[in-house]
Amino acid sequence: MIQFVIRRLLTDPAAPRYVGQVRPMGTLTLDQIIDRMMERDPIGGRPAALAVLNNFFSVCQDRILEGYNLTTPFFNAKVGVRGGFDGPDDGFQAGRNSVHFSATAGNAMSKALDNVHVEKLETQARAGNATQVIDVTSGAVSTTLTKGGMARLTGKRLRIGGGAGEGLFLILPNGSAVGIVLLAVNKPSEVVFQVPTTGLTVGQTVQLEIRNRLNGTAELRIARLPQSLTVA
Repeated sequence: MIQFVIRRLLTDPAAPRYVGQVRPMGTLTLDQIIDRMMERDPIGGRPAALAVLNNFFSVCQDRILEGYNLTTPFFNAKVGVRGGFDGPDDGFQAGRNSVHFSATAGNAMSKALDNVHVEKLETQARAGNATQVIDVTSGAVSTTLTKGGMARLTGKRLRIGGGAGEGLFLILPNGSAVGIVLLAVNKPSEVVFQVPTTGLTVGQTVQLEIRNRLNGTAELRIARLPQSLTVA
């Protein structure tokens, strides 16, 4: 599902213009993409998936640098030259000219976008963006939380104030919430916390939820880490 808000451009007040701005659910790294692939039980497991993807990216990069355009179901890619020239006999000059990469949706992706579900959000609903959480005890990224251990959440607009309802919570399968009390670091881009020892069961699947107020506003904003986490 694609979520978006409508924002007013800073143009002529007498003739306002508005545009739609997508609000991403988060950002997935290559490791997290492979985690999603593992959910489909690929042949050869994680090492095979990583090897195939690295080979694919390497081949794409090499062919682009050799001057080829790429056409795939997911994306079409090519390079172009930026910067002006003084005439037909002029040449490429570093600093004035540069090579840039551009990509567009491939056939399969274009068809998928034609059928995607779109949801409009209220502009005021801008919330934190939790990107990933690292379980310090196990080193796992966005998969595991160890009871009593420390964990590091990264993203944007994460800082938690002291107002009513604000905090970091683990949402249980039944919908109830276990509050996280100890915050060792509390910054907009990073929150380090201790995983509670009570209220959680080993093997249980939970979701990490952050509730805060941004820029002194009165509205409580709620955001969740996209990945579910298993209690260890």
